[in-house]
Amino acid sequence: MLFELSNRTVIQSPENSHCEKNWTPICNNNVNTTDNKRTRIIYKWQPLTIGYIDDGLFVSERIFTTSMPDFGTLRGSSPFIDMGNIYLGVIHFSIKSNVSSYYHIMVSLDKITLEPKCFSSPFYFEKEGIEFCLGFSADMGTYIFWISRNDRD
Repeated sequence: MLFELSNRTVIQSPENSHCEKNWTPICNNNVNTTDNKRTRIIYKWQPLTIGYIDDGLFVSERIFTTSMPDFGTLRGSSPFIDMGNIYLGVIHFSIKSNVSSYYHIMVSLDKITLEPKCFSSPFYFEKEGIEFCLGFSADMGTYIFWISRNDRD
């Protein structure tokens, strides 16, 4: 049996971009705002732009100039997870040469302000090439990643 989604809204690009697949949700209940029930969304990484959806539109709420190195175009990957005093997530960037290679960076955000606290060195999961982190979790001190290679597995 097929089901139809109802009460859905298509969010328009705030910058009229032709590619809007990398928005990253932050399910945050502790953010220091007047409305902490809204899900915050990382729209882009340079400059780090965080906002929320209101009446079908993205509303930019915070913009941070970060010290993150410019590795190219940083993109969202996994949703951020609550690690106690920070939110932790995985983002990726690509370097195009003869073959595209994707690299990842773990990023922590302050739980109250959402300001970036620190980031890891770039890494890949199994081998250089096209890899995406589809999901990320932590269980008893172990990080768990769900990845896809070449959009196939």
